[in-house]
Amino acid sequence: MLTYQQRTTLGGVAMSEAINQLITTECQLSQIKHWLKATHQMNMEEFIILYKIHSVEKMSGKELRDTLHYEMKWNTSKIDVLIRKLYKKGLIAKQRSETDERQVFYLLDEGTA
Repeated sequence: MLTYQQRTTLGGVAMSEAINQLITTECQLSQIKHWLKATHQMNMEEFIILYKIHSVEKMSGKELRDTLHYEMKWNTSKIDVLIRKLYKKGLIAKQRSETDERQVFYLLDEGTA
């Protein structure tokens, strides 16, 4: 059985390791954000959307919005603004469904892929 001092020391070590890992992760994330901005004039949010689309080749607007809303906790108006920015930059293309004109699919633009 561990004493109170042993338990708090062990908990403190685990907490200290978790904090150090968090700081290291934040540093890496900051470096990636800087690289994206400097090299590709893109922010992390735009990159995440491009990655989501790239991972499935083509994604419906609803699926993209739902995925980002639930995974990233972004509101849908923010998602729409980001999608519009990527479309205007020519990084993604829109494709209408052949069976339902209301449904839009997003895919990486062939000119930039």
